[in-house]
Amino acid sequence: MSNSAITKNALALSLKQLTGRMNFDKITIADITESCGLNRQTFYYHFTDKLDLLYWIYDNEAFAITKDINISNWDEKLKKFMRHMRRDRDFYMGTIKCSDNYFEEYLYGVLKVLLRKGIDEIREMSENDELPDDVGQDMDEDEKEFMSSFFSHALCGMILEWAMSGMKENENKLADTLKQFVMRLLHTKFI
Repeated sequence: MSNSAITKNALALSLKQLTGRMNFDKITIADITESCGLNRQTFYYHFTDKLDLLYWIYDNEAFAITKDINISNWDEKLKKFMRHMRRDRDFYMGTIKCSDNYFEEYLYGVLKVLLRKGIDEIREMSENDELPDDVGQDMDEDEKEFMSSFFSHALCGMILEWAMSGMKENENKLADTLKQFVMRLLHTKFI
């Protein structure tokens, strides 16, 4: 691992530990650097601000889970991500509960890209005769945009509700229910 990666990971770990004790809004750069024994200049060499560090953490953790996501495995990836959130509950709750909706905005953005990819994948599958002929073929760009936005808001809302209720519901059951719902909607829309 490079020195840069080691330093970024140290700063990330520091922020994650601090969110276990205090809300993300209250954490300062000084808190982060002091906690891991680095100086402010080192922090600014790697990140522009604490939000940049937060998004770096989200990117690294979400990317590791979702890098090979597709229309067939998105529910399994969702289960993995929710299990990850549960394991790192203090960090995620510390960032979800802050006054700005950083986690929600980030999650919505990631989901929208992934769902748009899934919608395009459905169209490809239809063109390759893997699905009934008319599935996904009649969607214009505005419909694809609307559909990816709609499902992103819905999934994001369900994940946030799950988290805010204490992550009590089994993530397998929730992801399976979401998949069944999405598949019913897609079936109604396309077939």
